[in-house]
Amino acid sequence: MATTFVDASGRFMRSPGFKFFTLGVLCLLLLIPASLIWLLVSEREDRARDVARDIAQTWGGSQRLIGPFITVPYEIDETRIVDDEETTITVKREAVFLPDDLTITADATTEVRSRGIFDVTVYGSDITFEGSFAEPTGSAVAPADARFRWSDARLSLGISSVRAIRNAVTLQMDEETRAFEPSLGLANIVRDETNFSSPRGSSGNLTGIHVPNLFLVNPRGFAFRIDLALNGSDSLFIAPAARDTTASIVSNWPHPSFTGAALPEASTINPEVGFSAQWQVPHLARAVPLAFTLGGNNYLSQLNQDAFGVRFFQPVDYYALVDRALKYAILFIGVVFLSVFVIEVRTAKRVHVVQYVFVGLALVLFYILLLSLAEHLGFLIAYLLAGTATAALIGAYCARSLESAKYGALVVALIASIFGVLYLFLRLEDYALLAGSIFAFGVLAVTMFTTQKIDWSGRGQKNIPPNLPDKSA
Repeated sequence: MATTFVDASGRFMRSPGFKFFTLGVLCLLLLIPASLIWLLVSEREDRARDVARDIAQTWGGSQRLIGPFITVPYEIDETRIVDDEETTITVKREAVFLPDDLTITADATTEVRSRGIFDVTVYGSDITFEGSFAEPTGSAVAPADARFRWSDARLSLGISSVRAIRNAVTLQMDEETRAFEPSLGLANIVRDETNFSSPRGSSGNLTGIHVPNLFLVNPRGFAFRIDLALNGSDSLFIAPAARDTTASIVSNWPHPSFTGAALPEASTINPEVGFSAQWQVPHLARAVPLAFTLGGNNYLSQLNQDAFGVRFFQPVDYYALVDRALKYAILFIGVVFLSVFVIEVRTAKRVHVVQYVFVGLALVLFYILLLSLAEHLGFLIAYLLAGTATAALIGAYCARSLESAKYGALVVALIASIFGVLYLFLRLEDYALLAGSIFAFGVLAVTMFTTQKIDWSGRGQKNIPPNLPDKSA
């Protein structure tokens, strides 16, 4: 009797090949709830950043230090054409003089502040500036007829968050001690010069403190020392503001991330006691002269871009780890489906597509469990608990569906192995792509040879496990 179209189509829809492609489509559909979880991770990460910003507003944010430097107002006559007539006008400008040498030492003591379930690393630092200025001369920045107001000279120190200062800062100038006052002390005509981006990329105005009336009458060279107690969080940056800048940062934080325009000349990191790092930046390594006029040259902004320092790095950022794990979701779900599918076709046990849906949803919920537990217990413990619960649930479900405790245990072992490989991917930052591609290639090779004798078209009378005789023959 000839095979009808209904029989042929029904046999095709029951064939392993059709089911294989159906499971492929199902994997892609499960990426939709996985994407929603990715949005949840982003929302929780934004919430953590908001908490960090709130703590930074009261304690002190990422700090960057520029200076000290001397600013001196001066006037110069310029001839301009106004209404077709030459007119002489007086222009007010600000000259900046940088130190000849500068040594900065910073001792930062860190602690972890908590708000709810979120932790933020903050620090309190004791910073010392020592160095010397050569006698400033107006000829270095302006024509001979410029009129410098040396009695209005100021010594300024740029600090990104002055509200975090913890002491009454003074300038020890040779044998004299002078008190600092709020603000950089710059005139409004050069305010735009201090509007620039920080080394981390957030834009804002540079603030700071200054000593007014630095010279009584005539300028002179002098040695100086400034002791600054400053709170902060996340990072500490220092700008190379002198002809020769030497800096040293020590801290009890065991996970530093050195960053910025210069790496340390020497550094030591001890997980038990913290780290120490030393920088040396010569004059020729910068693109900023020792004396210049504030204006369109943006030299202060350039000093900021040349800043170097350290981030107080959080070694376990579980939001980033969960986000990376989600990027492997299609591979993760696909391998689990493939494992169950191979067991199904080799045992001639039927597993309905709806049952695969339940398995897929359990895998998706693994990420929610991982995220929620990590916020309270840390990533490693959360990963173990979420992975164990997911593997046990899917294994028990497959044991009932396949009517075999042995195959249920096999599924548990396979999923546990996949969880182990996924954790390896999350830890191998530099080699994750290589490891992932090798793993995918290996899975494909095993699947190809394991399913080589499967009747994908379903033309046979029934699914017969490979290597077993057909007893109906």
